[in-house]
Amino acid sequence: MVAGTSGGADPVTDAVEQADGSGRVFGLGVGVGMALGFVLGAALAWRFGEDAWDGLQALIDRLTGGDDGVNFELLLQ
Repeated sequence: MVAGTSGGADPVTDAVEQADGSGRVFGLGVGVGMALGFVLGAALAWRFGEDAWDGLQALIDRLTGGDDGVNFELLLQ
């Protein structure tokens, strides 16, 4: 029957209740890491702006040959 509870204790619930708090520490670390990453990312984007993004895209295009030209600088390496 589904409507009732079993007579025995649930081993999963018992294990979670007896945990030493490491799950809370992990969750706190994930939360702090996400918050710091967001703040640092926003600060870097605000500081360097669109020019840095354009430069990064140009560098990626140059290294991958996205401009369909021969990269003689890469051939000389």
